[in-house]
Amino acid sequence: MGIRGQAVVFGHAVTRSKGDQPIMSLKAFHIIFVTISTLFCVFFGTWSLDQYRTVDPSGMNLLYIIGSFAGLIVLPVYGWYFLKKLKHVSFL
Repeated sequence: MGIRGQAVVFGHAVTRSKGDQPIMSLKAFHIIFVTISTLFCVFFGTWSLDQYRTVDPSGMNLLYIIGSFAGLIVLPVYGWYFLKKLKHVSFL
């Protein structure tokens, strides 16, 4: 049985099953992904700001700070929109 034969459809999410339990739904993956990506933006933006103030006040570090700040705004909005869109799909 190939990968297509192992796919199980639960509502809108497609997961590969291991026995009777799905490994991870698309909704759960997005929650984890958006949370980790937002935390990465916090830490990377803080590090870039420290580098900009103490080591190298270059345009690239300023660009990193602006990009991290944009990620801090865009990623949670995307996560909220995605959860709102899939509110009737279970987390499993």
